[in-house]
Amino acid sequence: MAANSGIFTGDNTQSGWQVNRKDNTGFGSVTGSQNVSAYNVNIVDDSDFMDAFFYRIEGEEEQGQEHDSQDL
Repeated sequence: MAANSGIFTGDNTQSGWQVNRKDNTGFGSVTGSQNVSAYNVNIVDDSDFMDAFFYRIEGEEEQGQEHDSQDL
């Protein structure tokens, strides 16, 4: 909800919306009571070349999902 959100009710369409986000967390979670976590070193090894397919929206047509050789 912090990065991009919407609340829609009824019969409606939200055209032109695009949300791209990626989070890498290296700590996990701490449960219980009176827990202390000190002097931590957290390493996230994300070796992905690409995590998601991105495209742009022009008007109401989505561009980028399928291309002819002339479009590239």
